[in-house]
Amino acid sequence: SFKTVLIGDPDVIDVHTRNDRSVMLEPLNPGATNLIFVDAKSIAITNVRILVCGAGATPIKYQDEPDCE
Repeated sequence: SFKTVLIGDPDVIDVHTRNDRSVMLEPLNPGATNLIFVDAKSIAITNVRILVCGAGATPIKYQDEPDCE
């Protein structure tokens, strides 16, 4: 479980905490950022890279590529 989520670039994505084990991501603007999840002892438990190719209500799919093209 995590206690805090740190956002690398808050202009790219917003994070809505659902509980201590899940979040919902809201894309704001195209770009790249990362999320760092920190536990109750202030230890970083994971660092996730996020790539937003567009903002808005559009279908998404997982891409294991370095860019949006």
